Amino acid sequence: MMIARRQQSERHSRGFSLIELMLALVLSMMVIGGVVSMYISTIRASSDTLNSVQLNHDLDSIMQVMSSELRRAGSWGGAIAGSDARENPFVQNKISRIQIGHKDGEEDDSCILYAYDADGNGVDEDPKNLGKDYDGNALVVLSRDELYGFRLNNGGIDMRLSVASTTDKNALDADEDGCDEGTWRNIIDTGNVAISELSFSIERSKCFNKDTNEVYAGEDGDTSCAQAISEGDLDAGNIIETLLVDIELEGEAKGDDESVKSLVMAVKVRNNRIFTQP
Repeated sequence: MMIARRQQSERHSRGFSLIELMLALVLSMMVIGGVVSMYISTIRASSDTLNSVQLNHDLDSIMQVMSSELRRAGSWGGAIAGSDARENPFVQNKISRIQIGHKDGEEDDSCILYAYDADGNGVDEDPKNLGKDYDGNALVVLSRDELYGFRLNNGGIDMRLSVASTTDKNALDADEDGCDEGTWRNIIDTGNVAISELSFSIERSKCFNKDTNEVYAGEDGDTSCAQAISEGDLDAGNIIETLLVDIELEGEAKGDDESVKSLVMAVKVRNNRIFTQP
């Protein structure tokens, strides 16, 4: 009886065999590997979600800022009862009308310049201005800090806050250095978001004769008054230009090539350009 009990006790005290230990180790590693894999996948998914949310927020915010600003283009505090819209310096002067160009080294049409009466007083407050535009025409000139713009700049977006002078043609003309000169400030976090495309177009603006309701149709579907003028098709009369700015914006989250967002918006400028007024 004592011998049987001793043999049974020895069998219980032997523990696990080597094969059993190896099998348990393999199973444990598989479980741990699965948990770690799930954890990494969750972290990656969370990171991708955060990148996407950040990208959506930044691009939506930028588009709202640009559209809100462009709607104000041409607004003039002097537009009161009895005023003549032809005297609005924020639409009649070339330096203040909406212009499209590009910063040196960037894609065409990736910069837009515009102006509006920020303080609403309708007059110039800058004593450095000479009371003339850069063509020498006397008019109520603009303040240096009422000439604005947006441009693509090395993966970011800048906004123009002011210019050095309102009489320097090259520094104000989008076809020259207008998209390079002046005080510009980056308005997007380029540490997290890279802008791959920014383009502006006013080709869908309408130029029409108020008296005859005739709409000028230029080449390639360009219906702007600028195109009508260049083609010599602009007749005398009450000519009105309604401005529509098309914006295309695309960006991606840095470090995540799959987080890409594209936006398209058409912005109706509230202030029409009047060529003649009875």
